[in-house]
Amino acid sequence: MVKECGITVQGDFVIEKHVENEIGNVEKGGIGVYYANGKKPPFDEEEETKDDEPPAEEWEKLSVDEKVKRAIQKMQEERLMKGYDYTWLMLIMNEAEDSNSQYHSLGLPSFKSSQSFKDYLEKTLELKNIPSLSTIGERQYKTGGKFPWSFEDTSDVNETNRRNKIVKRFLALYTKGR
Repeated sequence: MVKECGITVQGDFVIEKHVENEIGNVEKGGIGVYYANGKKPPFDEEEETKDDEPPAEEWEKLSVDEKVKRAIQKMQEERLMKGYDYTWLMLIMNEAEDSNSQYHSLGLPSFKSSQSFKDYLEKTLELKNIPSLSTIGERQYKTGGKFPWSFEDTSDVNETNRRNKIVKRFLALYTKGR
């Protein structure tokens, strides 16, 4: 493929030759991926993932439960979540119940307890690999304020940001399906 596309590889860097179109950039390592002379590589990941995403019109027609299910399934596939990160999903859904919340209009379900959230995930949505009740419940009172949160159980800024990004990812997947 490299030879067909007119790309020269030197060490850890890719040098483009006669590049006509850019496919995209690979964030890790900062290496650009290109194709030359109008020849696409045999696998274009960007196009493949678009086929997996429902069109916006179809996404809007899905039920709340189906949107939540698909968002969580996508996050499970991405393998970015730790067991206790499900707690943050429960908390943002509960925060959305408040009519003063900026997330109220999303129509997310809310839960009276960790058990009702776990039941929702396992029984209603039929999701697999849901963490234990104690894993979900033990951190639910460790947030401060409204989202984006601060966390009582960590002073690590990177961990705080990671947790808040988990919620942002969920909200993006829930609202847009991507």
